[in-house]
Amino acid sequence: MKIAVIGPGAVGGYFGGVLARHGDEVAMIARPGPHMDAMRADGLRLKTAWGDFTVHPHVTDDPNEVGPVDLVLYCVKLFHNPEALPLIAPLLQPDTTVLTLQNGVDSADAIAERFGWQHAMAGATYIQTGRPGPGQIHQAGLKARIAFGEQDGSHSERVKRVSAILDREGIQYEVVSDIVTMLWTKLVIVATVASLMTASRSSMPEVLDSPWGRYTLRALMEEVEAVARAKGMQIPPDVVDQRFDEAVAEAEHTQVSLQDDFEAGRPLEIENILGMVVREGMALGVPVPASAALVTSLWKFRHS
Repeated sequence: MKIAVIGPGAVGGYFGGVLARHGDEVAMIARPGPHMDAMRADGLRLKTAWGDFTVHPHVTDDPNEVGPVDLVLYCVKLFHNPEALPLIAPLLQPDTTVLTLQNGVDSADAIAERFGWQHAMAGATYIQTGRPGPGQIHQAGLKARIAFGEQDGSHSERVKRVSAILDREGIQYEVVSDIVTMLWTKLVIVATVASLMTASRSSMPEVLDSPWGRYTLRALMEEVEAVARAKGMQIPPDVVDQRFDEAVAEAEHTQVSLQDDFEAGRPLEIENILGMVVREGMALGVPVPASAALVTSLWKFRHS
């Protein structure tokens, strides 16, 4: 299969690297800089829970060099959409699927608005991965899951095609019938853990061991849940218990790109993740004081 990864950072680099290792024709579409230079010179080096390996995909900043593909993994930060969305056009043929693995709950809408739902597909990833240096990906833990699905919940032919591509060692995939609700369910853990670790300058075990860490994490999760329910999402009644237990169980392996970006001095995606929860909560009259406090503490580091 021919696959393009737009944004081969921690997430895109991992999944693109795994697919390349299994023999798929993978192109990494990256911004010029040290990461691109390292991938071109020495390949993409992956250290994973199931083995270490190096792959040598095609690396470029020009999608016209790649041409039409079967699958696009769209993995850029949300604030890069204005410059990244146009990169999709040269990669499309009639049956190309653009699977977004961005954070947030509405990233597929931006793709669909521009290219139509016949190409856009919403997805989410559950993985502990980071980019410790240019040309390097480090993945911890046994989970490297992609959940995706059609907006209407159907098991369409393209869902089957994407499933066949992702059916590889090193990737777990799940087809979900209510992708929007699933994205809000994921937000309960993703928006809260990442923001709390970054704002407190702490690892997840340090957060949990601090005097008010567990209380604060649970309060944040309850606020995201309340906003989701106010928007009409039919999320499970025990979602906070589930996500809290998950965060505790995986604490030792937890890596978050928000904290990686903060420590590297890069702009933060806070406005598009927990900031979105705060905006929605205020608009709906749902109290979100804990979330607002964390967003405020990181606001000056956001992408502007």
